Amino acid sequence: MPLHNPTALMWIALGVPIVIFYLLKVKRRKVAVSTVMFWEEVFSEKQPRAIWRQLRHWLSLLLQLTFLGLLAVALADPYFSSDVLNERRIVVVLDCSASMQAADGTVSRFEASRGRLEQLIRSLRQNDQMAIIAAGSSVQVACGLTENHRTLRNAALSLNVTDAPASLDSAIAAGDRLLSGQEGGELVVLTDLPPDDNQKLQSGNVLKWEQTGRPANNVGITQFQVRRSLVDPVGFQTLVEVSNFSDQPISLRLQLKLNDDLLNVIPLSLHPGEIRESAIDDTLASGGILTASIDSEDAFAVDNTAFAVLPERTRRPVTLVTDGNWFLHQVLESSELVDLTVTASAPAAAPDGGVLVLHRPLAGNIPPGHVIVVTPVESSDLWQIAGTIPQPLVATQKDDSALMRHVTLQNVLLPSAEHIEPVGDFEALVETAEGFPLYARIPRESGDVLVLCIDLDQTDLPLRTAFPILMTNAVSWFSDDRGELIESLATGQVARRLLSASMRAAAEANGGRLPLIDPGGHQVPGGAGVTGQTAVIGPLSRTGIWTLRSEFAGGPESGSVASNEMKIACNLSNRTESDLRIAGDSAVVPASSQRSSGGHPIWFSLVLVAGCLLVSEWFLFQRRRIA
Repeated sequence: MPLHNPTALMWIALGVPIVIFYLLKVKRRKVAVSTVMFWEEVFSEKQPRAIWRQLRHWLSLLLQLTFLGLLAVALADPYFSSDVLNERRIVVVLDCSASMQAADGTVSRFEASRGRLEQLIRSLRQNDQMAIIAAGSSVQVACGLTENHRTLRNAALSLNVTDAPASLDSAIAAGDRLLSGQEGGELVVLTDLPPDDNQKLQSGNVLKWEQTGRPANNVGITQFQVRRSLVDPVGFQTLVEVSNFSDQPISLRLQLKLNDDLLNVIPLSLHPGEIRESAIDDTLASGGILTASIDSEDAFAVDNTAFAVLPERTRRPVTLVTDGNWFLHQVLESSELVDLTVTASAPAAAPDGGVLVLHRPLAGNIPPGHVIVVTPVESSDLWQIAGTIPQPLVATQKDDSALMRHVTLQNVLLPSAEHIEPVGDFEALVETAEGFPLYARIPRESGDVLVLCIDLDQTDLPLRTAFPILMTNAVSWFSDDRGELIESLATGQVARRLLSASMRAAAEANGGRLPLIDPGGHQVPGGAGVTGQTAVIGPLSRTGIWTLRSEFAGGPESGSVASNEMKIACNLSNRTESDLRIAGDSAVVPASSQRSSGGHPIWFSLVLVAGCLLVSEWFLFQRRRIA
């Protein structure tokens, strides 16, 4: 039997002093007694004897020498030659995806698979090696090929289940690369998914598939997005998809909350296997975190809640210069997105971040900034007045422009309109049959100008719904508030977000990185990387709200967390992970047929036997002497 450490056999030399100690006679003490009649047999021991006859407790000596021999051989670490010829290299791929959180009784599928991994670690024979790969939002080699059981157990305990789908194909490919050039390679996949015929290895390594979990019913939110309304300046639209992955009809309630304030409760009744998509319209100017939840009691809670970030509609300053047009004043004042200021004289420029509305402006230069001109009666630096258009007839309007969304002027009564001739380039939004512009956009570097040539005092346009929609479109267009959508990402995806100037400056000060806070409130080590104007975040492994901040908490420059931050919503949004109705056992290789016939190394057995011999020797001989 070969030995890993033959020099350890030198410990057998300790048997010599053990034998000497057994041959030495213990000198008896002199004690006065009343009679010697009972000591006749004892006196016979004082007669000279041969050395070998002085050894009375030979069985005790034999047990101790055997104990020493076994211990020395164990230190030499023997092994069988067949172990070297049949060494195994095993790579275990552990599925850490969201569906592994589903509970099968008292334990989850992930805990059951990790228990199976512990069995595989215990089954390793001498010289066998194992590696562990976690397949979650990304592929992670938790432990390379090693024969150390403690290292493998610690690696298995360090793994955690994620909310992302599993990347099993990439994990199997990584395991194949680890086994490249190794003989006796095995790949063991621990998952709740059935095997795929396409998941085969090209290198010839043995692929063993162990499927865990029992089929279960589940209802989940499989899609959730929100955006600002294209029609209502303070409205928003919600797209929600609820899927019934069960064989029974389900009745439940869908709740919508904005920043913990209840907005809506919608009852739903789903047939078996039905996928219901709903578009929900609501009105609210404020933004925040929109949460959708269903009151479904099932074994999988990850997809019962979904999140979205609703952009806030900020109020824009609008300065109205008029001599008292009531209709124009009321339309602007009634908008929840407008902070209106009315004045009789035109300012030097449009308000910062806002819009300047000029009604019947006098001749001269149009102030810089975003400007809306209503009823121009005199020439300016941007147009010339060429007279009046009597009874103009609307012939064409640019319906594909955001400025003309949901506006129809064909049936509006127009007794007259101002005929302008723009000085430079312009875009006609509404034209007469003769090609005269009634509504036009004039681009310029200091800010575009919108010109409405209709006389509000001579038309019924202010009495129609088209007029407030027209003015709202104009203010929203200048404010760049045109149905914003901050997309909710699916777990496992990488987010790329454009950064503001202040956040880009903070990233440069932090070495090209920004702090990232996960949904649990913990700061992600390393944060998010910034390339140019874009932050690269992820892959996102948890559902909830991720927060990208401009400064690290407790940093030397800031001393606190900055208020400039960006919210990113992340949901499961994966029908495969939500569908817990897995395939039957016919597609699964039974776990019992895959168990290896491994065991403890030889030295472990030798130490165990030596310990038993030591206890036996003490019980038979030493215990009586001590007593």
